[in-house]
Amino acid sequence: MSKLEYNIFENAIDSIKHGIEHFLDAHMYKKQEGRNYKYALLLAIQGVELFLKERLLRINPVLIYANIDRPITEDSTTVNFKALPQRLMNAGISLTKEWLAAIEEGRKIRNRIEHKDVSFSLKETRWLLGRTFRFLIQFAREELGTELKEHLTDSEYEQLIRQSGFFEEIYAHAESKAEEVATELEATGTEVEIWHCPECEAKTIVMGFETGTTSLYTDVCPMCKFKVYLAQCTQCGRITITTEEPGTYYFCSGYCEYQFHGVL
Repeated sequence: MSKLEYNIFENAIDSIKHGIEHFLDAHMYKKQEGRNYKYALLLAIQGVELFLKERLLRINPVLIYANIDRPITEDSTTVNFKALPQRLMNAGISLTKEWLAAIEEGRKIRNRIEHKDVSFSLKETRWLLGRTFRFLIQFAREELGTELKEHLTDSEYEQLIRQSGFFEEIYAHAESKAEEVATELEATGTEVEIWHCPECEAKTIVMGFETGTTSLYTDVCPMCKFKVYLAQCTQCGRITITTEEPGTYYFCSGYCEYQFHGVL
């Protein structure tokens, strides 16, 4: 090799492949499990970030840079992970709620691993990888015009499918458990609704409505483990749920967009 040379897409594929290698070392061969699961997550999430930048690149190469109004050089900073989804949507790319949730969760997980103490169970780690792999497969197909399996070995792609299937199995189980809780409450005469978790979009948050009272029967999402709170807009009265802790300012999304303070 005369020089190191990867374009963004090739770099993404390389990250994904190495993420799968670390996963296999941990999951199948039980080698340095903590270390390998950590790098499997980091590399898979890096693949997500690079896929998003590749999509921007295909619209206009300038769009991958943070400040598009300054002269572009080899040292110019690219747009950060957090800003990528909005940059894509501003450029006309439609991102589903499921995709947005997967992207944001991946960004937060990477930040926790790189900058904070972190602790995940094996089940949580496999779920996070499964969700990330599922996003990569779908985004490659729908936005990059390619099948991810064309760029991986058969055994590598098999692991992507297996872990994506694990994610779907856990997802379905969590939503099924929410249905069971709702059915039990309805049997007592309580009016019940199941809401989507604001963090991971799983339909797992059971809400009860009795005379003049709204109750949160699920305060921790069984999928993403985020704690949820009830909040009520002081402008229009809309009740919503949030993963932001008490004392935070919220915007009444979807209704009056009023900024309000506090939780119920």
